[in-house]
Amino acid sequence: MVWPLAWTVILGTLPGVFVGAILRVTLLSDSDAFEVFVGLVLLYFGARLLYEVARPREGAGGALTGGAGTVRITEATLRRVEYGYGGKTYALSTPAVLALSLGVGVIGGIYSIGGGSNIAPFLVTVFGLPVYTVAGATLIGTFVTSLTGVAFYELLAATRFGAEMSIAPDWLLGLTLGVGGLAGTYAGARLQRYVPERLIRGVLGALVTILALRYIL
Repeated sequence: MVWPLAWTVILGTLPGVFVGAILRVTLLSDSDAFEVFVGLVLLYFGARLLYEVARPREGAGGALTGGAGTVRITEATLRRVEYGYGGKTYALSTPAVLALSLGVGVIGGIYSIGGGSNIAPFLVTVFGLPVYTVAGATLIGTFVTSLTGVAFYELLAATRFGAEMSIAPDWLLGLTLGVGGLAGTYAGARLQRYVPERLIRGVLGALVTILALRYIL
């Protein structure tokens, strides 16, 4: 777990979730146009992930084929986060991740999701971080922001917006999805270290691309 990255994601996405939820019940109650916009963004990152997988790399054995190693935090400040993993050093700008997380949080708030599933492709493609070190941070970010988003939508349901549209969480459906999701998350976390990163990037790129096309269509 890269905790500095996790906290940065959480601090960035939380305000975005509130803003996104308000936009959802006001300006974007009809979200067709916004779905196309999100689809185009996701299509770009899905295509970029697939391109990186298909592109031949010289000496890429460490970054794309190995899951062994532990994270070693070397710097964690308001300006920069740096850590070592798999014999390489990765660095990212804290303000840049905060800004990215804020934008993803807004999108997540509009679609009533935590945002971690959306921010992971950004961290992998834009910042060049290994999937192994991104997964834990985005999962904990999704967990915290999802709980906050659910609570905020419950509050919105008690306002005039709740009388005009159905925005309260469907708890039975959520718990049903959660049981399968919890089992899948546990299995994925256990298997992650034994799956080549190139394969993970390829699967992630394919899923993001399919999701993007579904949004656009």
